[in-house]
Amino acid sequence: MKEAHHFNQSVMLHRANPLDEDALRKTLKAITVHHDVLRLIFAKDERGDLCLYNRPASIGEDQLYNLRIINLTGASTDNEHIIKHQVRELQKAMDLENGPLVQAGLFRSSEGDDLFLSIHHLAVDGISWRIILEDLASGYEQAIRGDDIALPPKTASFQTYTEQLAKYAESRRLLQQADYWRAIEQHETVALPKEQTHIDKSALKKRNTVSFTLAQQETDALLKDVHNAYNTDTQDLLLASAVLAIQQWAPQQALKIALEGHGRQSEAGHHDISRTVGWFTAIYPVLLQLEPNTWDDHHEEYMIRTLKITKDTLRRIPDKGFGYGVLKYMTPPEKAKIEFGKAPDITFNYLGQFEIANRVQTETEQLDAFTFSPLGGGEDITGTWKREQSLDISALVAEGKLTVNMTYETNRFQKETIERLSQDCQYFLRKLMNHCLSKTETEKTVSDFDDRELTEEALKNITDLLGFH
Repeated sequence: MKEAHHFNQSVMLHRANPLDEDALRKTLKAITVHHDVLRLIFAKDERGDLCLYNRPASIGEDQLYNLRIINLTGASTDNEHIIKHQVRELQKAMDLENGPLVQAGLFRSSEGDDLFLSIHHLAVDGISWRIILEDLASGYEQAIRGDDIALPPKTASFQTYTEQLAKYAESRRLLQQADYWRAIEQHETVALPKEQTHIDKSALKKRNTVSFTLAQQETDALLKDVHNAYNTDTQDLLLASAVLAIQQWAPQQALKIALEGHGRQSEAGHHDISRTVGWFTAIYPVLLQLEPNTWDDHHEEYMIRTLKITKDTLRRIPDKGFGYGVLKYMTPPEKAKIEFGKAPDITFNYLGQFEIANRVQTETEQLDAFTFSPLGGGEDITGTWKREQSLDISALVAEGKLTVNMTYETNRFQKETIERLSQDCQYFLRKLMNHCLSKTETEKTVSDFDDRELTEEALKNITDLLGFH
């Protein structure tokens, strides 16, 4: 890809009380020394292949991270405009061959300090950010007290994990999944509609985002209270609501979606990587075999059936999708025997919960705490990157509220279409939640049983015969 150095993940944090520069530098140094992958560089070998090199922890502090400090206190100009400009510069400042891959910007103003952190995506993923943010809060608190920073013990290194992964790529356990993934790849589905956008594409952003956010009370219910009805989890309801919205827009008998998971739950590596920073994301296709649309006569019944299909489909994916990418990119083709086709039009990613501090704090603690800044982190990824998917649906919970983002190709979909899709997704999510909250007993679905050949119809016949659900 062009501009490979501009392929990052970032976060913008806010703190009401000013940050101490020395304590911040001490914290950033401790984090980059502690987590080996943050010292990676990427260089070509004599054959021109890109290789990863881990630099020692003893390198100079300026090679561990870059911190730019901008004082906007008393500035008469638009602070937000200045911050966005500086953030763009930091996003483009990654040096893959020489480092560092950690860029930081501290923006001081009369309203408090905003701390921007950007890390190249090759070194970080969603769970990595949870680890880093925890270490930032803990490390800074220790530094400001004058203590030596002690971060939680390391888990297995990224290098150790990748070495084990290479062995897994040709293991019998993985090759047993080949039939499943081969069938998924061979199943053809209908592409999403391509719309006439009627706009000047030369002056347009290639991708745009439409979002909605649930209130804290609704989010709490989604995370905790709704799942007793069908033994579901949060991802089940989020994906089912998105599927229902898509079906309302472009009905299909089968829908293929690229699902992103954190990739850390697999036993493939046989190592604890719960506090290992790195890019572990597993991306794999999910094939949802949907029933004929019966909106008019059986609206709620159709919604619940879609939720059950979504849940049962996800539960029966081998190794939670982890093996797909290994088979595609690491297993020798003559052993995998899979003809990998075009990626799905849609990707879905539930990133989970991001909390920097406990919600209940004293007034002093609130002034000292890191919170997510509304300023945002700008463009993480270069506009020259061509994504495989034309529609990306992602969801995360931050500071107690769920936000669902729909990012789309502006030369393929009209904004009004995606706004309607987002509204429908929100509508179906609330409908599913209300239904689940109204159920007083748990109803099992086919994936709650060990028999992988059991069908929904067979389960219904059994429960009808026995007189329970």
